[in-house]
Amino acid sequence: MKRVTVFFNRLKLITDHKKIKNYCALECKFIKENYSTFASQRKTFTKYRNYLKNFYFQDLKINNAIADIKLLKKQINSDNPTNVAIIESAKKNGLPLDYLKENYSLFLLILNALRLNEFENNQINEDYTLKVNQRRSAEDRKYILDVDGFINKAVEELQSPHYMPRVLALSALTGRRVAEIGCTAKFEFIDNHHVLFTGQLKTKNKLSDLTYTIPVLYDAEVIIKTLDNLRLEFPKYIEDPYGFSANYAPNMGNVVKKYKPFIEGNITPKDLRAIYAPIAYDRFCLDKREHDTLFYTKILGHSQNDIHTCLSYLKYKIM
Repeated sequence: MKRVTVFFNRLKLITDHKKIKNYCALECKFIKENYSTFASQRKTFTKYRNYLKNFYFQDLKINNAIADIKLLKKQINSDNPTNVAIIESAKKNGLPLDYLKENYSLFLLILNALRLNEFENNQINEDYTLKVNQRRSAEDRKYILDVDGFINKAVEELQSPHYMPRVLALSALTGRRVAEIGCTAKFEFIDNHHVLFTGQLKTKNKLSDLTYTIPVLYDAEVIIKTLDNLRLEFPKYIEDPYGFSANYAPNMGNVVKKYKPFIEGNITPKDLRAIYAPIAYDRFCLDKREHDTLFYTKILGHSQNDIHTCLSYLKYKIM
């Protein structure tokens, strides 16, 4: 609190509004350099703003009048509620109108300078929403009953002579969408447990230009070779996710039931991606201080700000 008091005592010595704004900007820079999170920055700004509202102006009538303006603005039905509120507040508190206008202008200048911007505030709100939903989602998650059994079944299915069992197996072992495996996915070898992935489908089956590293749940060379063989044996739906979905969607539900013994509840082809995510986190996230949702965004190719998509993959947990 000492720094806050010193800041405002020095600020009172400045009369030029441009210099006041610049001085506030320097203090904002200090806060953002010394407080690492948006939440801690906002908490610090609140201390400054509370001091401004309660102690900055020596005239108690000014403090009361400014508080009244805020309340009156909500009650007044006018094209310019702020101006009407200032006039009413000046009358109510026995202050000269120009005197109140001048001090209210100064108040707003400082108040608006000592705050987070809209993006930073939205980020805090989104982070809070995400944490709340994560806690709720964690309680609702289904169990992966047998991780090794799930992986072994997928590895076994890689040897199937049929198309769809291999597509679903690759989806289970790489976390890629079924349509990506069927149509667009390309893998390049990095090491035994990681590949470079391109061919991510965005909404409405549009191809993304993202390229990123993903962990795989089985030998990377075998996975790459299996996908390459699929492309050679079944070239019909390469780069045609619409045709793939139209022809194979009805059959996928029956094939994916082979994985049902290893998870709690029913299973759909889309669930393979949601099952892959916690297994990959458990096996490949080296720093478990990193939240699982953040890790999921990296390996599934989503923005960290896309809360709703992230939450959709918080469906399973390892038993």
